[in-house]
Amino acid sequence: MIIRVGAFGSRNFIPKALKIATEMPELLITSYTYQVPEECPALVREAESFDVLFFTGPIPYYLSRKELNRKKEPAVYVKWDDYNFALALLYLQYRIKGQNKIRLSVDIPEASSVNCVLKEVGINSLDVYVKDFCNIIQGDIIEFNTEDYVNFHYKLWQEGKTDIAITTIAAIQQRLQELGMTCFRAPIPEKNVRYALKKAVSIGELNFHKGMQITVGYIFIDDSDEIKRKKAMEQLYHELVKFSERINASVQFFGPDSFIMYMTRRGLEYITNRYKELSIIPNIQDNANFSISVGFGLGLTVKEAENNAKIAIDLAKETGGNCGFIVSGEKEVIGPLNKDRKKFELKTDNIKYIGVAKKTGLGIVNLSKIQEFLKLNKYKPFSTTELATYLEVSQRNCERIVKKLLDNNYAKIVGKEQPYKIGRPRALYVVNFNETCEYERDGR
Repeated sequence: MIIRVGAFGSRNFIPKALKIATEMPELLITSYTYQVPEECPALVREAESFDVLFFTGPIPYYLSRKELNRKKEPAVYVKWDDYNFALALLYLQYRIKGQNKIRLSVDIPEASSVNCVLKEVGINSLDVYVKDFCNIIQGDIIEFNTEDYVNFHYKLWQEGKTDIAITTIAAIQQRLQELGMTCFRAPIPEKNVRYALKKAVSIGELNFHKGMQITVGYIFIDDSDEIKRKKAMEQLYHELVKFSERINASVQFFGPDSFIMYMTRRGLEYITNRYKELSIIPNIQDNANFSISVGFGLGLTVKEAENNAKIAIDLAKETGGNCGFIVSGEKEVIGPLNKDRKKFELKTDNIKYIGVAKKTGLGIVNLSKIQEFLKLNKYKPFSTTELATYLEVSQRNCERIVKKLLDNNYAKIVGKEQPYKIGRPRALYVVNFNETCEYERDGR
């Protein structure tokens, strides 16, 4: 089995990773190199599709999270641990023999690594200034500026506070050396690189076997006129045959207005661009004057996949047609494709959701959709108008849903807004399913 890997890293480190990767002949690696880590997201965005993406460090990985979420491709990175800094200190010892007091500046993913190593080794003859990347790794910010870290080291050195800089970023090392400062990059142990590459192999193999999962698709003509439908069926059949040939699928007539397709999960990922769009719909619209509804179901058996496909096609029809839905074996729903795509669940074993459903009387689907809305909204206060638009329900129905959350202390009013000069102000709510919260309703 060949696992295609896209590798992203600095020009200095990628060769080391590629050398270690020769131990794993199943890996077929295409490398993308950058001068500074800030360039990595653009490289990820422009890269072709791979089975797994590999990053030579945590910074390029975390800077690229937005693109990774968009691509829906699994990714691994070479992790940093305390061992890295310990190796740096060992290397430093041989560089500066005979020097009594060492003054360092260090940039590192987590400052705690420095304190931990120094404490355990019992070193107290170091003056250390630390600047870490914690806010990036923890997701507080997604911006990174190489020059900020270069300035951190260089300023301390100019002020006479440090003698040497230890960095974890190749671009920082290069810039500081250009400025005449003594600097070296903390060694990255081969074991860390090897571990990340082996993880890429495991993910690739797992996804290959998952890719063989049975997938069933139902395709229905939305038009009810018999003459139009008959003509549309002929055109649609030719389009579906083209699609099926590309992914080794089977297409059959299912009724006077529908077809059924059998394929693998890998084939479905291909024709939906990893569940993001359904290219067959615009393809049909360009060549014919009719719309279709599509539902795909995945499962471990044909029966399970068919049942999930039926749920998916019903959702497509309920949404108004001319779109597609996907229902996974875990009853996760993705759709509507080619419209405002959302993701929610039809069932759950999450004790939290079960408890909320029991208290409020709301269904798992609505709770799952609300949770997805909260994530997309960054958990900011919202109005029932905004929530109703996302849930695709009437304002009145949405107000009933929010009232149930209010009555059971899962929501509270945190303010009001008046987008128009006339009319009553609208309440703004926050929702928390993790714990009940004290709330006030309309100031009472």
